[in-house]
Amino acid sequence: MSHELNSLTWKEWRFLPVALGDDEVRARGEQLADTVQRRNTLEIEQAGAKKAMKEDLDGVDAEVTKLALIVSERSEVRSVEVEIRANLSIGLAEEVRTDTGEIIRSRPLDEKDKLRSQTGLPFDEPK
Repeated sequence: MSHELNSLTWKEWRFLPVALGDDEVRARGEQLADTVQRRNTLEIEQAGAKKAMKEDLDGVDAEVTKLALIVSERSEVRSVEVEIRANLSIGLAEEVRTDTGEIIRSRPLDEKDKLRSQTGLPFDEPK
């Protein structure tokens, strides 16, 4: 017996617009408000993080510049002991590096130098 089909019927699931009731619209409104608030919070956090990252980058850039200058000049500023040699007869002081013996400055004696010469008490004061 041959059975000939003239039609077929079946069901599928599809995504289609569905009208929402009042309760569902209110619920979606609450979700929207929460999502907007979450977004605003994230935006504020992002701005803070960007600022912190910029500050970190600025610090690194400053260090790069400092180190590049040191490498370029092949020297850097360090604390170096300096001996002051006061010649009282001619009123002149020479400032001499103790690490190299280089005279870094010659200058007239100042009031502190003259006071030292009278008391015989040298004192170490950073300049």
